[in-house]
Amino acid sequence: QSIDTQISSDFKGNNQLNVSSSGYSDNARVSYSVNTGYTMNKASKDLSYVGGYASYESPWGTLAGSISANSDNSRQVSLSTDG
Repeated sequence: QSIDTQISSDFKGNNQLNVSSSGYSDNARVSYSVNTGYTMNKASKDLSYVGGYASYESPWGTLAGSISANSDNSRQVSLSTDG
């Protein structure tokens, strides 16, 4: 498991903070990641977002899914299979 944090600025009033975490189960069949962030924009409204991803490795193939949303009312969901 890991946690990553990133902070960036262009020193013109635009700043961004991102935090993410990822990991996997002991048998490595399940993996996941989650992330969240906040962007401060000088010329437009601020934006926040959150998202996640998970996958499961079964004997028949991989099942994966992701979801994300932001404060602009954008939502996204996806599912995929392989095998």
